[in-house]
Amino acid sequence: MTNVLILGAGGQIARHVVRFLRDHQSIRPTLFLRGRESGAGWHF
Repeated sequence: MTNVLILGAGGQIARHVVRFLRDHQSIRPTLFLRGRESGAGWHF
């Protein structure tokens, strides 16, 4: 299994990548995005 880290997972390009990766069972994505309230911190 291949692990893939996606930074900025809330962005438009990342959304396309996540949809693509859902169809590939051999790839496990880890998504990181900023909190919407203050922009501080990371959530996954």
